[in-house]
Amino acid sequence: MTFEELKQKANSLPLSPGVYLMRDTANKVIYVGKAKNLADRVKQYFQDSNLYSRGWKLPSLLPLIYKIDYVTTASERDALVLEEKLIKIN
Repeated sequence: MTFEELKQKANSLPLSPGVYLMRDTANKVIYVGKAKNLADRVKQYFQDSNLYSRGWKLPSLLPLIYKIDYVTTASERDALVLEEKLIKIN
């Protein structure tokens, strides 16, 4: 996917809590994150404003991202538990 396609994908995510997985071209998970609002959280990665000045590590990963998957959860707490599990297995 191109940067613009990833940005569109981020804009189409649900507003619910959950976990997102960023994958490379080999479908390997390169980043796992949780959010109380998936759409809002993932969109932040694709905004042009001051990513580097915020001290984020993700800008160096942006060129590697090929695909974004997500899993919605019933609550933020469930997202936290799922994120921990996914980090351990990936």
